[in-house]
Amino acid sequence: MLQAYIYLLVIFTVIDAIWLSFASKLIYAKPLAHLMAEKPNLVPAIAFYLLYPFAIYVLVFFKSDTDLKTVLIKALMLGITAYATYNLTNAAILKNWPTHLVFIDTIWGGVVTVLTAYLFYYIKSMR
Repeated sequence: MLQAYIYLLVIFTVIDAIWLSFASKLIYAKPLAHLMAEKPNLVPAIAFYLLYPFAIYVLVFFKSDTDLKTVLIKALMLGITAYATYNLTNAAILKNWPTHLVFIDTIWGGVVTVLTAYLFYYIKSMR
């Protein structure tokens, strides 16, 4: 389990870091400028990056010898649900939360979770 978690942690973090390296300026910076801190608070960021791959492991892979299609469907549902929870909550309670970010970020949640699950499934199948 620990090895699987570490693989998922690395895969997810690398993919999300690539996304954020360009999306933070191109997509998020302007509409969220009034909310952005000069420097990110690393404690909640680290907590998220430690917890989310664990959720992928437990909800998509744990005690599951499923086929790739099932893995990808589970991953898509997890990613969309997790990221939609964040985005829809922000849209509900924050003034002027950009509607287009709800869609972009929720779709990204599905994509990054599916990519992570697919790459882990591929690595697991090679062993």
